[in-house]
Amino acid sequence: MGKRLPPLWCLLAVIAFQFSGGVIIQSPMDQIVFVGDNATFYCTASEGTTIDWLKKRPTDTSFKSNPTSKRWEEHGTKLLYWGTTLKDDGVTIACDVTSEDGSIERRNATLKVVERPSPPSKLQVRVINSTSVRLGWSLRSGAEAAATAPEPRGYIVQYQLEGQEAWTESDVFPRQSGEVHSLIPSGTYDFRVYTVYDAGKSEPSSPFSKKMPTARPSDPPSDVRVSSPNSREIMVTWDYPKREKDNGLTRVITLFTVRLNSAPHTTTNTQLTFTEGIMPNTIYSITVSASTSAGEGPQSSAALITTSQEAPSAAPEGLRVTSITSTSLNVKWSQVPEDSRHGVITGYDLKWGRKGDPITQSVSTSTRTHELSPLDEFSEYNMSIRAKTLAGNGPWSDWISHRTDSAPPGAAPSNVRVSSRTSSSLSVEWTALSETEWNGPKRVYVVTSDGLDMPATTSSTSYTINNLNAYTSYWVQVTARNEKGDGPSSVRVTEMTAEKEPGPPTITRLRQHHNHTALILKWEPPTETNGDITGYLLRYRQAEGRSKYEQKNLGKNRRSFVIGGLVGNLTYVVELQAKSSAGLGQVATMTETTMAGTPDVAPGNVGISSKSSTFLTIQWDAIAREKAHGTIQHYIVEFRLHGKEKKGNWTKTTTTKLTKILSGLMPYTTYDVRVAAKTVDRGPYSDVRNFTTAEGAPGSVGNINAMEKPDSVELKWNKPTVENGVIRKYKIEWRKGNKWINDSETKETTYTVSGLKSYTKYEFRVIAYTVEWGPGNWKGVTTAEDRPGEPTNLKTTIGHMSITVTWNVPKSPNGIILGYYVEYMAHPDSVMSTGYNRVGSENVTGTEVKLALQPQTTYDFKVYAYTSAGKGGSTPASGTVPIAAPASVPVPTKVPGSVQPTFNLKEPLTLFGDITYYQIHVYVLSSAQRRRRAEERSYVAAKFDGKDLPSQFVVGDGKTYFGHENKPLKSGRYQIALSSHVSRSNLPADNTTSPRSEPFAWPIDDPESKPEPESSSSSWNLYLIIAVAFSVVEFLLIIILVIVILRRKSN
Repeated sequence: MGKRLPPLWCLLAVIAFQFSGGVIIQSPMDQIVFVGDNATFYCTASEGTTIDWLKKRPTDTSFKSNPTSKRWEEHGTKLLYWGTTLKDDGVTIACDVTSEDGSIERRNATLKVVERPSPPSKLQVRVINSTSVRLGWSLRSGAEAAATAPEPRGYIVQYQLEGQEAWTESDVFPRQSGEVHSLIPSGTYDFRVYTVYDAGKSEPSSPFSKKMPTARPSDPPSDVRVSSPNSREIMVTWDYPKREKDNGLTRVITLFTVRLNSAPHTTTNTQLTFTEGIMPNTIYSITVSASTSAGEGPQSSAALITTSQEAPSAAPEGLRVTSITSTSLNVKWSQVPEDSRHGVITGYDLKWGRKGDPITQSVSTSTRTHELSPLDEFSEYNMSIRAKTLAGNGPWSDWISHRTDSAPPGAAPSNVRVSSRTSSSLSVEWTALSETEWNGPKRVYVVTSDGLDMPATTSSTSYTINNLNAYTSYWVQVTARNEKGDGPSSVRVTEMTAEKEPGPPTITRLRQHHNHTALILKWEPPTETNGDITGYLLRYRQAEGRSKYEQKNLGKNRRSFVIGGLVGNLTYVVELQAKSSAGLGQVATMTETTMAGTPDVAPGNVGISSKSSTFLTIQWDAIAREKAHGTIQHYIVEFRLHGKEKKGNWTKTTTTKLTKILSGLMPYTTYDVRVAAKTVDRGPYSDVRNFTTAEGAPGSVGNINAMEKPDSVELKWNKPTVENGVIRKYKIEWRKGNKWINDSETKETTYTVSGLKSYTKYEFRVIAYTVEWGPGNWKGVTTAEDRPGEPTNLKTTIGHMSITVTWNVPKSPNGIILGYYVEYMAHPDSVMSTGYNRVGSENVTGTEVKLALQPQTTYDFKVYAYTSAGKGGSTPASGTVPIAAPASVPVPTKVPGSVQPTFNLKEPLTLFGDITYYQIHVYVLSSAQRRRRAEERSYVAAKFDGKDLPSQFVVGDGKTYFGHENKPLKSGRYQIALSSHVSRSNLPADNTTSPRSEPFAWPIDDPESKPEPESSSSSWNLYLIIAVAFSVVEFLLIIILVIVILRRKSN
């Protein structure tokens, strides 16, 4: 061994290393990754250099280029990306940096690829409280823990709230337990755990689901809103607490409590309306809280609201009146009771009027007194008062009455009328004064005339003046009188005494009017008037029969008249008389016939006498002659679809009868029908009547949907678009292929067909029925998959240390076979029996699987097929594994300190059958004669009986063992191995050979195997001095190069 370097030389070596070259700024780092993960190495060097990546596997003697890896430049750094790693990708990576002068500096890093450990197991979750849990788990199974798995750095817990996609990740836990806090009460979480290693994370553990207990809400209800739609109502609305709403857990809220001025009210809704006990113009405080099964949460901030004002509910009290003059009154009143104001009183309305007359006068005032003026004398007035707020007017008070003082009558008698009853007397009449015009008691009328010697008094409103001259003009005047005196007099009225009856008028023309319901009459006054003509009396009737006269009173100045309201195409008798104050005069008579016209009424009693799904028979009554105004030529019948009221939608037909058949109609459809008669023209239509045709066959059902199950199909459909009547039932028919299977009926629009075969295509037809069956609508459906039947023809084939199991697909696959499960178990009579083991579908391809099993053991097998619906039944089989060679033979080991090459030998640990013999194999690695050749050779040095294997063996002792010579060894290097041989009846023999031993040299003093002589201290020091010198020179060259580069840049 060499001597230790002196401290001074160590310091110089470090300095030389730091300042020699120095072109690599960042060296690649060693990495440990899991199989299948990516690895990336970085190497950064100075400007003007070139970076190359090399690799060397453990079996390589030197570094090689790495053309298969991805390389690229990134921010001045050469990056090596090692894609998806494999188990044998463990290599040494070299970063070679070549300077401009050609010198090369190398930095090495190792890539170690290890198997990804299995995920943590036995995850358990225990609830601490409504927001926290404690988790515990195991690192991995016992078998793996005993293996050379990497040491974990910690653990990460992930958890996911039900209904959310994202997983939340905890901090790293150093131990196999930890706590998670700030969870949502009542929420259901999935938890899983990762193990963290230097190389990365393991796969996650199987999820563990846990529902958190319910807690009181931590937040009050959100978005509390208060409104008052009116003075007697308060409406409160709110939303769920924020935490429950944001996390989809509103279902845990069982109750809301709304406190109105601290009085609690509960509800399960998110709004509540208060009406009972709510008063106008009042301030209310409202809070809302939410409750779960765990209790009530916090209350929301108080919301204040003032109800609106309301009109007073009572009138002012104490209404009283006093007289001031005969034309004025003073009115006073008190306030509205306080509990009836419902707001601020802004004023008062006072209304009044004479008793018995409509109330038409009112006034608004802000005071509580008012003077009524001007009023009528000696008149009784009714008065009422009400108060008002901003919200409206209150009720009126009860009426009170008061009368003004008396005065002379305030008006003259009106409408004074004077008539001559005879040629010697005049009758005087007038209208009485009203109560408001008398103005006092003790009432009489005074009649004054130039036909009276002195005024006459009367208490009535008429008076007869007798003893007058005939056909003479007189004036008359009337005055009212009471206890205060006379009032004003009426206007004088002049009248003459009576006359005699006039003679007959002269009819100059009676002819047809252009309207068929009228005649034109013209005349002249009588030749003998016998006084003043006051008017005419016109009388007329139909000439045929004895109809009643119609009469008209016409003015004295009329000379013509149009007689209307007649019937067309009829003859009428017309009479005319003049009138005077003496009575009716003589009669003038004439006849004439009206023109023919159109009916002025429609046919009556329009109805139907029979119908079907495509026609209606319409009937009606005939029009009376006096309404037809002529001979009816035919009737017009029009019809249209009900509800199609657009202009021009009517279809027109005609008939001379009182019935009409409307054909070509649609079933179970309502039509509008009207009828009119035509003479010279069409008369009015009858009122529109609605008639519905009889039911017919419906159309096809629509939108058939199916929900498939393995043995049934649930059908749903829509009613036919064209129903043509009342849908009373549906018929459902189904078939498989061309063979009809069954049918059924239902009144609903859904039906479940059961007893079907899984994963089979069926055709279904649905037909609607009113009074007859309509057309069918088809739907093709394939039933859902079900568990498959048992695989068939299960067989076992015995192989070398294995059994091959084969089978055929099930006769009833009931769907798409996704794979098979194979279960096997040592026969219950065998000591190896530990229950069934399963080979998963990922290890089973097709309908065959090969299983490596224990020899000389009988096994039972089961095979299951599975579809998307689950696992089906199994098919059993059995087989026996033959005897095999030893599972393994221990490696021969050299006896420490032995002069001769002596090795320890051991028998195999597990034997299946009897070993017939052993052999010692010698492998020649090199010798003096074959030193330069890479090939090796071997020979059998000894053979032993299967029961007589020695515990130790000396290689090259020159002895013969069962015909094999243990040759003396020559100079060189050797290895040995032990093999075992098993022979079996009716089966081929098996051989198992151990791995080779460690190489050993013979003889020990072989010059080729001697170690190299140690270097002297002086030669070692010389080498170090030379290395330091080269480093110093290289450092000086770098300084010079940097100075040159800086000068070039400055230039």
